[in-house]
Amino acid sequence: MQRLIIHKPFGPLQPMEIPIDDVMVFIGEQATGKSTVAKLVYFFKGIVGSLLDKYKNGTQLAFSEVEITIKEKFTGVAEGIKNHDSILMKYYYSDKTWIVIEVKKGHTYITLSKDLKESSSKLEFPFDPIEPTLRAMFHEPSELLFIPSGRNVTVSYDEIFKMDFYASLKNRNKPKKFWEDILLKFFQRTEEVKSDFRGKSLNELVHRRNDIYNDIELNTIDLPLRLIQLILKGEYYSNGDGEKIYFGEGTEDYVFLDNASSGQQEVIRILQNLFLMILNKEKFYLIIEEPEAHLYPTAQRHLMEMIALMVNATGNQVLITTHSPYTLTSFNNLLYAFKVGKDNPEAADVVQKELWLDPLKFNAYRLSSRKEDVFCQSIFDKETGLIGYNSIDDVSEDLAGDFDKLLELRQNTLYEQK
Repeated sequence: MQRLIIHKPFGPLQPMEIPIDDVMVFIGEQATGKSTVAKLVYFFKGIVGSLLDKYKNGTQLAFSEVEITIKEKFTGVAEGIKNHDSILMKYYYSDKTWIVIEVKKGHTYITLSKDLKESSSKLEFPFDPIEPTLRAMFHEPSELLFIPSGRNVTVSYDEIFKMDFYASLKNRNKPKKFWEDILLKFFQRTEEVKSDFRGKSLNELVHRRNDIYNDIELNTIDLPLRLIQLILKGEYYSNGDGEKIYFGEGTEDYVFLDNASSGQQEVIRILQNLFLMILNKEKFYLIIEEPEAHLYPTAQRHLMEMIALMVNATGNQVLITTHSPYTLTSFNNLLYAFKVGKDNPEAADVVQKELWLDPLKFNAYRLSSRKEDVFCQSIFDKETGLIGYNSIDDVSEDLAGDFDKLLELRQNTLYEQK
């Protein structure tokens, strides 16, 4: 199993060790390091993509180039980190395949495991195709997709602004900052996805693929279609006029997506990607920042179900950062359905079996900046197979405690007035 070890503080992150499970959820207050964890995982898993980009641009890969690429990319990750002159971290791709990054007095040192050194030295010989070779080296079979917060930038701004913004990222001569690289790849993926959907409803997309490949059980695709409709409160369609949300099945009333609710704008790119992964059996490691943004709790629940459905249908892995306890509660229902369903098939009448989550593939963590707390604590109980309810309800308990104190003061005041 892959795992990330932080030996020295890195920005808001304190020393920690986390295994990379199939489904990972990080919750915590703002500025506790959730996004930093997500970016570090993206960085280490994205080394294959960075090497491929260089190779496609004509760079001859070799051992030295692997180290240079890792160092260049990590410099972007560490920008703005106040303690960037003293860093030590290690990422395991497997028990024998790992990378150590150490920064001392402004100098970055990269140490590769023995097998990575040997594999890197062989890259000097021509490989065709090289991608399978690199993926085997780093044990990274899947592509990588980071869906950032603020993703409605791909919706809410006019086309000229979006094209200029995209072009400025793509054509900038100086090295891109790490976050700019994430945005650029997200923009590229979004344009590809929008092209797939253009001129076709979701149902038409399904039938067109089935006409070509005949590899879809149409009854199995009904569930993601229904979940998308429940989340969007309408039907998505895109044509030459633009992206639209129709108010309901069989109606001609619609709103352009750039005039739709903020929740619809934030969630559409997530839903499109999840749907295409299910439909086309695409292999991805997926990172989603704050998927719940601007969504009502019921929609948050259905979105977590859609994510679980994608994981079960494709075998893809996903890392989620969130502020929402509803996200945790939604996952708990799917985890408990798996547990109950092993002994009682009637559980499928409550939660469809396609949505059940295997607790062995799941973990959840709470990050805290309070000195009295453990900085990174797993809030997933492996014995029960559930997220601890104390972790879900800690804010509610604080609020309830304040209310109880106010109620007591009010009662005392009324008593004294008598």
